Amino acid sequence: MSRRAAPRAQRGFTLFELMAAVTISAAVLAPAMALMFAAMEWSTQSASQIRLNQQARLMQSALMDGMATTSSGKDGVNYAYGLRGREEAPSGKWSNGYTLRYRSNNIWVEGDTFTTMTVSCTDVADPLPACSGPGVQQVDGYLALEPEVEDDERSVDDRTVEVTLTIVDPFEAQRLENPREVTETYRLIATMMRDENDP
Repeated sequence: MSRRAAPRAQRGFTLFELMAAVTISAAVLAPAMALMFAAMEWSTQSASQIRLNQQARLMQSALMDGMATTSSGKDGVNYAYGLRGREEAPSGKWSNGYTLRYRSNNIWVEGDTFTTMTVSCTDVADPLPACSGPGVQQVDGYLALEPEVEDDERSVDDRTVEVTLTIVDPFEAQRLENPREVTETYRLIATMMRDENDP
């Protein structure tokens, strides 16, 4: 009795056909996967940039326009005057670690904070601009460095002040290969409008 060959529709794939299919699939999927991971990285960086811009706007608003508070200031009102409402820029430090801490009318205005996190510094300014070398930093805000205040050399008629803010996203700075991608420097120029002495 002779055996008949199985119909072609019932045959399986040969090893060569399977290897060819796997190779072609890998050639198609590898660039797609690389593109997907790159898109995820771009998305993370974009979200971080949006967060930096939001923080810059919040700090700019507090510095330029001031803020209402629950406590009374030196002149009896509950308003911390921003630079636009002052005669001269206040002296002293404008930060508390990684948080904006601006004082006006004897009232402190605090910047945006989050639960304190620990960041491991590997070198000077790596991954955060304030890193002074290997060690750990306690971070609870987005202000990377003490704001630089210029109200002398580049001031116009002693009525303008320039503030340089360096803002970092500490969550992404310790994750990315290049932490500088999530660090931005903003420069603000305010005209001081008050004629009488600051309270």
